Amino acid sequence: GLDKQTIKINVTIPNVRLWYPWDIGKPNRYQATVKLFSKESDLWDEFKIKFGVREVKLEWNPGFSKEEVKHPWVFIINGKRTFIRSASWGGPPSIFYGRIKRGDYLELIKLARGANLNNLRIFGWHPTEIEQFYDICDSLGITVWQDLLPIASVYMPEDEQFLKETLQEAEACLKEIRNHPSLIMLEGGEETFYGIY
Repeated sequence: GLDKQTIKINVTIPNVRLWYPWDIGKPNRYQATVKLFSKESDLWDEFKIKFGVREVKLEWNPGFSKEEVKHPWVFIINGKRTFIRSASWGGPPSIFYGRIKRGDYLELIKLARGANLNNLRIFGWHPTEIEQFYDICDSLGITVWQDLLPIASVYMPEDEQFLKETLQEAEACLKEIRNHPSLIMLEGGEETFYGIY
C-alpha cells in the first residue's frame, strides 16, 4: 500500500478581498487549484476548491448587562457588528436528492435574500445539506447556522458505541462543509433541553 503523506504549504493572498454577508459587504471568493505531479511531471490528480476569507467572532453586545439579557451576544464578521435575520431551512426542494437541480436551490435561497434574510439555520433533525446549498449561500452572501448532531429534543446518547458513531458523523459532516465562508455558527443537537424531565 501507499504511505500517507501530509504536505503543508503557506499561501499569502496579497490585498485580500474579504467575504462578507450581502447586507454589509460583498461575498468575495477565490478559487484554489491543487495539482499533484509525479517525479516525471505527469499530472496524477487535480483538485479545485472555492473559498472565502473572513473572520467570525461572538462578542458581548454593548449596552446590555448579564441581568438584562440572558445571551447578549452579537456576531462580528471581519470587524463589523452583524444583526442576524434568520429563518430555518425547512429541507431540500425535493425529498429525492438525486432529482434536485442547482436552480431549485438557487431560487429558494434568492427568495430568502429577497425577504431581507441574511442567515439560514439548518436544525438538528435535518441532514447536512448538499454542496450546492453551501456554494449558493457562499456566492449570495447568506450565512449559515449549522446544527451538526443528528439529534433533536433528546439527551445525548448514553450508549458508548452509539455516542461514538454520532460524534463520528458530526466530524464527517464538518469536514465536508468547513471550507465554506457562509458557515458562521456550529451547534450540536437541537433543543436538547426538551429531553430533560
